[in-house]
Amino acid sequence: MFLDKNKIAYRIVKSYLFLSVLLWILKPKNITPKVTLIHFHGNSGMLLSQFEAMTPFVEQGFQVFM
Repeated sequence: MFLDKNKIAYRIVKSYLFLSVLLWILKPKNITPKVTLIHFHGNSGMLLSQFEAMTPFVEQGFQVFM
């Protein structure tokens, strides 16, 4: 599965302990999302597998913050 650059925004944030954290925001196409889901993926798998799990929510019009 390839990532659609128009659908994903990402940002690298430095925490107060100076650790780098990669954040993804998945946005639906052609509509303004009314709800943002915050998905804490924990310690399992890579972010790409979590992306595949969250895609149905984005297709239904939700914005997902991972």
